[in-house]
Amino acid sequence: MKPLRVRHSFFLSTFFLLLPFLVALTMPFRFSAKAGENGASGVSFKWAFAALVESRNGRRLVSIRRDTVLKTGDQLKIFIQLQKKCFVYLLYQSPHGEVKLLFPYNLKQFEKDDFVSHKYFVPQGDKWFVLDKSCGLETFYLLASATRLEKLENVIRLRKSNSAKNEEEAGEKIINEIKTIIRQNKKLTATPERPEQIGANVRGVERKGVGLRLSDLETISRIISAPDFYCRTFTIDHR
Repeated sequence: MKPLRVRHSFFLSTFFLLLPFLVALTMPFRFSAKAGENGASGVSFKWAFAALVESRNGRRLVSIRRDTVLKTGDQLKIFIQLQKKCFVYLLYQSPHGEVKLLFPYNLKQFEKDDFVSHKYFVPQGDKWFVLDKSCGLETFYLLASATRLEKLENVIRLRKSNSAKNEEEAGEKIINEIKTIIRQNKKLTATPERPEQIGANVRGVERKGVGLRLSDLETISRIISAPDFYCRTFTIDHR
């Protein structure tokens, strides 16, 4: 019996001796998990992509969630509001291959201290994009990242410095860079975003004889959240 008692005592002594080291080893994992829960990294923003289309009762505001068919005369507007510090990019490609940065309004916006707190509309103010008689595929690229996409920004700056003759070539470089970014973040984009409806669960807003308010876009907005990267392509089949 004595050897058992000695062995038991030895194990207890060893356990208490190693206990502080065992606790120390587990501490980083706890802190890491806590940081993730508090949202120390990642992307989160309110988003609404709306179309103003004809209906039996007049104009109707509808939310665009997927590739959509629209007609000449239909109008488009976008609402963005960051929920935390992240970097959201919205680019547009015309049926002719021309590419434009729609959001941010300019890349220097990212450097402003109050960039996160604002509500942004594209186009700005009460203006709307109107689909003209030039039909074809209108493509919108939405990208959001926990860090700035510097290579994409550099290509965008290069496009602005080019002449109109190189517009198509510059646009192609931007699209290629977007595809490269998506490919590099394929594992991250495989995780679906967590959409959340803001306000009433409605598909559209109608107002008879009254103009639509900018706040109506917030009514059909949702929160998009992802760990570190999110992307989505919206294709409008303009007929």
